[in-house]
Amino acid sequence: RGDRLRNISRRAVRFAASLLTRRPAPRAGGWTISTITRFAEHHEPFIADALSQFDLVADRSISYLNWRFCDRRAGPFTVRLAEQGGEPIGYAVTRVLDGAAYLADILVRPGNLPVAEALVRDSIGLASEAGADSLITRLPRRHPYRRALARTGFFDRGHIAGELFNHQ
Repeated sequence: RGDRLRNISRRAVRFAASLLTRRPAPRAGGWTISTITRFAEHHEPFIADALSQFDLVADRSISYLNWRFCDRRAGPFTVRLAEQGGEPIGYAVTRVLDGAAYLADILVRPGNLPVAEALVRDSIGLASEAGADSLITRLPRRHPYRRALARTGFFDRGHIAGELFNHQ
């Protein structure tokens, strides 16, 4: 029982901290966010640039992304692309299924944390519109978009298999 109370108090502290770190939405820096149905070859340079900020990344080839997120047989994923001046600068993939919402993937060019934050807020909006009451994602402990998630109200629930952020 003592362990349970300690876990509850840790979660309460994390939630309170998430309330204190929330910030207003970033001002659009000239980018737009729209839905795409397929990744195209002209997205490859952006993806290669964005992947350069990670030491270890699963396959993010165009064929993989189309198979994983754009093939309707994979499930109901929504791919949102952020562009600036017609050039891709980030994307986020949201899945809402049976009232549960997941931020399945997010990738932005290095140094574009406001774009990551805008894409997270966009995913929260998609989840809310679909009737989900939370949006869940898993990230490694040292992830470059962690601050963007914290600024939008996500908090670490201390999940053993990695960090779990839950928008409340």
